[in-house]
Amino acid sequence: QLFVNNNGNITFAAPLGSYTPEPFPVSAQPMIAPYWADVDTQGTGNVWIHSPNANTVAITWDAVGYYSSASDKTNSFQLVLRNRADTGAGNFDVDFRYQRLEWTTGDASGGSFGLGGTPAQAGYDAGDGANFQVLPGSRTADVLNLQTTSNVSAATPGLWTFAIRD
Repeated sequence: QLFVNNNGNITFAAPLGSYTPEPFPVSAQPMIAPYWADVDTQGTGNVWIHSPNANTVAITWDAVGYYSSASDKTNSFQLVLRNRADTGAGNFDVDFRYQRLEWTTGDASGGSFGLGGTPAQAGYDAGDGANFQVLPGSRTADVLNLQTTSNVSAATPGLWTFAIRD
């Protein structure tokens, strides 16, 4: 079971309405956050959920604006989860894919015109206070660089991949 939250993340224990990202680790709330920020789909954009097969789910935040209903800058990013039971029960892979990042912060998180305030955070958190990963630039203006960098290769800008095991 998972909860797709409008603000650029999924959670497993319960839905999360918080739009201002807290630094990981966030206790007792397992979360995968390709771009936890003050997303607002009222002005523009959509959140799509797609499952191309029984072992894959993709959640896409497509051309989303920031709070409050702003659409002058938009972000498009995706989270892909793949079941990897072939490597052990409960194991899965995570892809973060960034197509366009133009804003970091909504007005409710102290931003102005999509910048400043408390910028987005990207990464994952097991919710146990110990196992988490924060992507470079998180909670700074440099979070916009996720679309031009990668932990896979220079030939795949905007792709960040993680293997979640045990």
